[in-house]
Amino acid sequence: MKITSSALKETYYFDKLSNGLSLAFIPKKGLSKKSTMFAVEYGALDLEFKPPAHTDWVKTPSGVAHFLEHLMFHKECGNIMQEFAQQGAYYNASTGYTMTLYFFTSTENFDENLKLLLKLAFEPYFTDEGVAKEKHIIEQEVRMYQDMPDLKIARNLAENLYHKHPVRLDIGGTPESIQAITPQTLKDCYNTFYHPANMIGVFAGDIDREKVIKELEKYFKNKSLKSPEGYKIARKTVTEPPEIRNLKTDIKMAVARPRINIGYKDRKTGMTGTKLMMQNICTDIMMDCIFGKSSELYNRLYTDGVIDETFGFNYEIHPTYGMATLGGEAENPDELYARLLEGIKRAKKNLIKKRDLNLIKRKSTGRFVRLFDSPEHVSSAFIYYQFNGIKIFDTVKYIKRVLLKDVLKRMEECLDETQHAVSIIRPKH
Repeated sequence: MKITSSALKETYYFDKLSNGLSLAFIPKKGLSKKSTMFAVEYGALDLEFKPPAHTDWVKTPSGVAHFLEHLMFHKECGNIMQEFAQQGAYYNASTGYTMTLYFFTSTENFDENLKLLLKLAFEPYFTDEGVAKEKHIIEQEVRMYQDMPDLKIARNLAENLYHKHPVRLDIGGTPESIQAITPQTLKDCYNTFYHPANMIGVFAGDIDREKVIKELEKYFKNKSLKSPEGYKIARKTVTEPPEIRNLKTDIKMAVARPRINIGYKDRKTGMTGTKLMMQNICTDIMMDCIFGKSSELYNRLYTDGVIDETFGFNYEIHPTYGMATLGGEAENPDELYARLLEGIKRAKKNLIKKRDLNLIKRKSTGRFVRLFDSPEHVSSAFIYYQFNGIKIFDTVKYIKRVLLKDVLKRMEECLDETQHAVSIIRPKH
């Protein structure tokens, strides 16, 4: 199926294999770089689930999705990373809260790299010895993360905002949860989530679509897979109290300068598709209006030396949770904290001007359009949209639809002072 946007002057093709694997091709004629990603709709949030055709819930320790990602690089012939390196590809994998990605980018040897990526994502090799060895490696990695200030400050903030939701947990798990993972746990999760019907492949660049589809059909032909018909995974979500868990965490670590993160727990959740997309767009625009580099608040704080180039903001939305965060390094985090709260109150009182909104909307549109200049960036965005039931080409249309009243409403809903928490890290000395 061919989908074209006349406004963006972009096209993509969407296909589905007989085994249920969704495929997207984003053509970039003449571009030497090619990007290929396989994404599994499985991440750190999926701690309790019901596999297809099962009646009982399966509960797993935290960190299994991340453990699986690590283990997929181990094959009977050794570590597949060496084979990718020989083909001159940049390759990697990552685990998030809602998905796991396997990808490569290359300017040559595309066919060979695609074969390796298929082997990486669809040919598990689990042994008791391999799992035991990987436990030690991942436990060391998790302990290392606990000593990294950027990750520690974000984790403390999430733990302050959330009582029960697994977004408060580290994606890699804990040393204790890692030890509780067994080879059977990994096999059960792989068999449940790594079915082609729960995955998507995205190809961006100057790629022969028909040739790739033929190669994929040939690859999967002799694999014994359950029918994709009715392949539905039930995922259990926790009941999260609306209020925050704790207001403030203030710790000392080996950092050169203090840093602060402020977070707002969004009560408005439970959306999918277009509604989720509109809330994401509207909240991003609202935050840019208040905290962006062209805003009055940012420039006042920067001129006064309260913030520097490390200051930033972000909004994260999922059907089961949402949070807005802002902060960075600051010589006096307490002053920054007070002035940000004061600035938000002032923004609510003075409101956002229509000319500022229109400026940020044009900026948001330009930022989105530039995604299509990068094969890997547009592929990642496509996967996010697809897993959330959103059509990527609708983005510009919905940015245009954002009205001043929508932004003001989001400001009141999202930046509710009773729903905020703060995380601070100060130098030990």
